[in-house]
Amino acid sequence: MTRPASLRPQKAFIGKNKKAGSKPLEIDWDRIDDSYNHRANDQLNRLELKTLRQDLIDAEARGAYSKVRKIRRAISHLLEANLAISATWCNTCLNYLHRCKCPRVVREGLHPSTVRAIARKEVRDLDRLEKVRLQLKAKIQNT
Repeated sequence: MTRPASLRPQKAFIGKNKKAGSKPLEIDWDRIDDSYNHRANDQLNRLELKTLRQDLIDAEARGAYSKVRKIRRAISHLLEANLAISATWCNTCLNYLHRCKCPRVVREGLHPSTVRAIARKEVRDLDRLEKVRLQLKAKIQNT
């Protein structure tokens, strides 16, 4: 999937080193309509995207390139709106993220993969100590 034309890359979203001359990702919040029903807006945007993509395929097949550009712009606008919706909405309590009262998911203790890695390291260390002990025992017996 390509990024909308109105979005520009930013390190916070992409997570890669900033390249010379790159511009930050910016959402044009003036173009995004504020609503308290993000779920409905998201569903409407997805349905509209589906029809626009089909229109785009039909227009490309007909060779109506001016229509294709208009459809691509509309698709970019809807993708930007969906990005704004997903970035600002909590799906659990159906509220804006800055007003979200959901309990945070906090993992107690270490991550399970960290616990497994520590256990593997302990087994390796014990094996290495056992090999050293056997080598020293063999040296003592040989002398």
